Amino acid sequence: MMKNFSQFLKSNGIIIAYILAALFVVFRNYYMPWGDLFGDGGSYSHYNNYIIFKQSFIHLVHQTNLYKLYPIEYYDLYKYPPVFAMFMAPFYVLPDFLGYLLWTILNLFLPIFALKQMGLLVSKRNQFFLLAVLPEAITAALNSQSNGLVVGLLLLAIDALIRERTINAVIYISLSGFIKIFGFLFFLIFFLFPKQLNKGIKFSFLVCLILTIIPMLFGGFHTLFWQYENWIFLLKNDHQAFVKYSVMGWLQSWFHVFPSKNIILFLGLTIQLLPLLINWKNRQNRTFIVAYSSSLIVWMVIFNHMAESATFIISVLGVFYFFASKNSLGFAELFLGLIVFAFTILGPTDIYPFEIREWIVKDLQLKVFPCIAMWVYMFSESLLIKDNQN
Repeated sequence: MMKNFSQFLKSNGIIIAYILAALFVVFRNYYMPWGDLFGDGGSYSHYNNYIIFKQSFIHLVHQTNLYKLYPIEYYDLYKYPPVFAMFMAPFYVLPDFLGYLLWTILNLFLPIFALKQMGLLVSKRNQFFLLAVLPEAITAALNSQSNGLVVGLLLLAIDALIRERTINAVIYISLSGFIKIFGFLFFLIFFLFPKQLNKGIKFSFLVCLILTIIPMLFGGFHTLFWQYENWIFLLKNDHQAFVKYSVMGWLQSWFHVFPSKNIILFLGLTIQLLPLLINWKNRQNRTFIVAYSSSLIVWMVIFNHMAESATFIISVLGVFYFFASKNSLGFAELFLGLIVFAFTILGPTDIYPFEIREWIVKDLQLKVFPCIAMWVYMFSESLLIKDNQN
């Protein structure tokens, strides 16, 4: 019996570690006392973002403005489209503890499920890499965010395209875009699968239309149009002059350069498109597909001027996908992986004293810099792919 239990632990150790992480996060946040966590005199929970998400459903049902402050219920604003509020219905009806636990498990395990589907968790090396990602996954989970769900959907989309399941890929990318707008950019990977491109375009319009209008079930067209007006107004006016962990923040910290966020975003998108344009004839090459799709996942974080520490699970899993897909890693890749682990993953953790942690994450933007370096490396690889590379 002990031998069987030992074998079980050995073969399922990573899954057990992530399950324990989910339980730790939920028990820790659920049972910590509510208090004035944000300095505004209110009393809020340590799973505030989850409450924002689940309460959005009842605001949609009652046809109240999704995008205004509800300080009695939670701190901060709901910033997602109306369909996301509709999808939170199951969580709204569940008791907080159970709903929050399921939400945390969904965000922790959907990426793992996607990577397992892709066959990338067989080797001991990749299992070790996934264990190294765990602190970043915990950082995201502690903030009750949807970032694990987003990157899980993006990875599932890649797998679906590889398996020629076009409609599945369209659904996954569309859902990611209706959570984080940058997710829509991932439709670019359809150009890497030309046999599925026409079908993908047709179904993407249909799926996005359905997801846009289906919240009409709660109030009709005019109410839904009003909600979209409120959402667009919020996005236009949300912290316009502020940047967090991004290329923009890195430029300000290292070079004291304060360029327009829109200009940097446009330049970043132009650069991201270059490998696709220059290396068009090799776009179906497996190495190109991995390098380009990985760089695109990282791009979505580092060029988002409002990226928070909890957002970086997306870019870290993009890096993981890039490394895990390789048969072997060179010195440059190992070095870049090491700085991603040392600063992006461990930077905001208690492994560093508070002053050093603040210096790493905020003052020097070393949370984002390794991801910028990885993006440049992956971008360069996709740009330099040759015909004889597989």
